[in-house]
Amino acid sequence: MTDGNPFSPPRPVSFSAVPFSLADAFLAGAMALVLHRLLSHLLPALFPQIPLSVNIALSAWILPACLALPVWLVVRRKGLSLVTAFRLQRSAWPRSLLIAFAVTLVLQPICRLLFQLNLALSSLAPLPRPPLPSFEILALRASPTALALALLSAVLFAPFCEELFFRGILFSSFRSFLSAPCALVVTSAFFAWIHGQPMDSISLTVSSIGFTLAALWARSLAAAILVHVFSNLLATATLLFFQIPSS
Repeated sequence: MTDGNPFSPPRPVSFSAVPFSLADAFLAGAMALVLHRLLSHLLPALFPQIPLSVNIALSAWILPACLALPVWLVVRRKGLSLVTAFRLQRSAWPRSLLIAFAVTLVLQPICRLLFQLNLALSSLAPLPRPPLPSFEILALRASPTALALALLSAVLFAPFCEELFFRGILFSSFRSFLSAPCALVVTSAFFAWIHGQPMDSISLTVSSIGFTLAALWARSLAAAILVHVFSNLLATATLLFFQIPSS
């Protein structure tokens, strides 16, 4: 532990200009949960006849937005912008890009091996295979606009929003009372859990660890965002071009 009081933040982590306490994480998490519940019930009530493709595309934007908006509010309460708080200035991006490439080159083969290991274990034990959103892609193909919006979220919007929440707030707040390795594992486990893919949880946890290490190495959240973007881009390309038959 770094502090006996979890609500008393220490110095900020290397990729943050301001410290965050556990109270900040509770506040952001509660707001995200309320927003998601509200929008998940409100939109179907307002638009009951919404097509499946549009519903999937909207869902791809709603959860990330619900994660990012509370982070923005917490940061604004501290008198900062997201760019300043998480060292996202223009000068941070070239170094972050190089680090993101390096981390991605190491991370992707490891995650693919872990995914294959999960599949092998699922054939030996009565465990569900990792769910692949094939039906979502097939449904989205009925609407090119909805497909484009969903892919834009998966490749750009979701990585940005998720990194603000998981690395920006959660990891930073856990560091206020946990050691760096413990905060890293707890944050990454929660990241894997919220994605709802039990048999893929190991590779998601390792991916999350890689995102955090990239941010710490670059001293900017930009590196974590870029590694996340590259990871989602590769996963989406694999799903679209190798695992989903043409309609």
